[in-house]
Amino acid sequence: MVAETQALFPRELWTPFRSSSRHDNWCTPQWVIDLILELWPEGIDTDPCTNDCSIVPSAVRYDCSAPELDGLTQPWHGRVYCNPPYSDPAPWYERAALHALKGCEVLLLVNVTTTTRAWNRFRPRQPAESFEHELDLCRRGVIELPRSSAVGFFNKRIGFLDAGAPIKSNEYEQMVLYWGSAAARFRELFSRGAAWCP
Repeated sequence: MVAETQALFPRELWTPFRSSSRHDNWCTPQWVIDLILELWPEGIDTDPCTNDCSIVPSAVRYDCSAPELDGLTQPWHGRVYCNPPYSDPAPWYERAALHALKGCEVLLLVNVTTTTRAWNRFRPRQPAESFEHELDLCRRGVIELPRSSAVGFFNKRIGFLDAGAPIKSNEYEQMVLYWGSAAARFRELFSRGAAWCP
C-alpha cells in the first residue's frame, strides 16, 4: 500500500507541510477537536498533518519532517482527521478519498473554496447518495474515487492555534468534508450551532 500511495502522490507534486507559509502551521482549536471526538468517541487514529504545536490526539501522527513522516505518502489507519497545508490542499482531498475507498472514515478541514477542481470533484452528491453507493460505483469502475458523504460549513471563521495561541485574523471561512457511513450523525453533531450542513 505504501508503494501504491507513493506512486499516486509523489513528493514533488505537493508543498511540504513545513513550507515557508505561516498559514500551513495553523493548528486545530480544542472546540473543533471536541466535535470530532463526539463523532468518534473511540478517538482519532491518524493525523497526517501534525506539527509540534498540534493538540490533536491521535494514535499515528505524521509531521512531514522526513520521508518516513510524510503524511501524504505514508499509510493512514482507521479514522483520519486531516487539517492539511492550506497552500496546497488539493492532493489531500485525493488522499482522503483514497483512504475512504477502503471503507474508512475521514474528516478533511479546508478553506471554503467552492470554485476549485478539488471541491467540485469531491463535494457530496446532491441529492446525497450513501457512502456504500459511492464505494460500489468505485468497485464497478464508474468513478475512480468516492465523493465525500457530507460537508459542514462553519458558522464562524476558526481561530486556529499558532504556537498554542489562537490567531485573531483568519481571512477565510472553513468547511469540513466527511467520508464515511455515519453522514447523518456527522450532520447532527456539526449542525448544533457549529456549522451548516446541507
